[in-house]
Amino acid sequence: MMLSPNKNLVCFASLLGVFVVGWIDYITGTEIRVYPLYFIPIIIASYSGGRWCALFISFASSVAWLDAMYFSADEHMSSLVLTINYFVQMVVFAFVGVLVANIAAGLVRERELGMKDYLTGLFNSRAFYENASQMLADCARNAKPVTVAFMDLDNFKQANDSWGHLQGDALLKEAARIIRAAVREGDVIARMGGDEFAMVLPAPAREAGVILERIRQALAESPEMKRSAVAASIGAVSCARVTQGLDSMISMADRLMYEVKARGKNRLEVRDMQ
Repeated sequence: MMLSPNKNLVCFASLLGVFVVGWIDYITGTEIRVYPLYFIPIIIASYSGGRWCALFISFASSVAWLDAMYFSADEHMSSLVLTINYFVQMVVFAFVGVLVANIAAGLVRERELGMKDYLTGLFNSRAFYENASQMLADCARNAKPVTVAFMDLDNFKQANDSWGHLQGDALLKEAARIIRAAVREGDVIARMGGDEFAMVLPAPAREAGVILERIRQALAESPEMKRSAVAASIGAVSCARVTQGLDSMISMADRLMYEVKARGKNRLEVRDMQ
């Protein structure tokens, strides 16, 4: 199985660690037990490289341990004893490696679940502020334009009350699907709660407006949305150079969205701040 470049690097570094420990094991002989040192590269490989890397380094550690035992012993053990010791050691190394890899994978899954909205799979508000703040900082540092948009589904509460929560959930999922299909890789999108969505696009007003209008039209034309008489009002503020903080831009986009709603709903307005 192919590993990512980062995992390949972890495996290679861990393999070097196994070689170093094996050399130490060899020169210290059989009277000084240093085999617990093999767990250091195994744990590093397991935590950062995943299960396959863990198994590979566990196997390499077993081979290194066996070679050190064989060549440093004053009297060679019988083949049967070496074979039994080798398999026992390999099972122990592999067990620890897979256990650590599973723990690491569980921590990653838990963090990802904590960053996503359970219904739509988009970022939740906490993840939005974390990622959007980083994006604004990057745009400010590199003098890039940025657009912050806030979207609310029109008539969602009435549809939810009339058709039930299952239909309301289906509408939120459909909105998330449409947004995800329209934005680009690297754009930050989130469900902020209820029927409100936020987006940060590293793009000037004109370019962001094209993307946001595509979202508005797709929502208006979606059979799922039409059946429930649900559309979207979107307010967005854009800066050629970042001069405002995220909270300020979100607040401005939110106010603009409510202005759009007050003028008739199912509309988009992008306001260029510079």
